[in-house]
Amino acid sequence: MARDLQIGACGYLIIAGDNGYMIQLRVPGAPLVLAASFDAAETVGKALSVARLAAAAMSEMPLSEAA
Repeated sequence: MARDLQIGACGYLIIAGDNGYMIQLRVPGAPLVLAASFDAAETVGKALSVARLAAAAMSEMPLSEAA
């Protein structure tokens, strides 16, 4: 969809439901996607900020390779 709209690469996805949010975003520099869920008491902005901080912290962790 992002490509079709010509707005660049997709950075994150927010799914809003009656009871909260699911945020998915790429972990920078890693072949990983972080999926985080938040209840409805949390604001979308704060939830996205927390998810971004977690993804940034994950990007600094070494990836172990499967044997």
